[in-house]
Amino acid sequence: MVSLIRNYSLVFKGTSNVLEKSYLRLTREPDPSIIRPEAILKQSLELILNKWRNKQTSYDYVSDQLRSIRQVFSFLKKCSKIKSGFSCAKY
Repeated sequence: MVSLIRNYSLVFKGTSNVLEKSYLRLTREPDPSIIRPEAILKQSLELILNKWRNKQTSYDYVSDQLRSIRQVFSFLKKCSKIKSGFSCAKY
């Protein structure tokens, strides 16, 4: 696998369609099949926020999900010069 963190000219594209995914500390460059693309992250955020608003989940669960979403954006930011309004708004 090409070192994506050191080569900023490459664009890393995630392929996972999983909306809910627990935070998992990365110890190496991830496989694209476990990284969610921005469109899926937007859907995931909406799902998590709706569950929170409707009192369908706990604070710990929401915190874990948001941490997982932030992790992907942090990784993508290192691998790409692409910045979007959504990636800034998540914070």
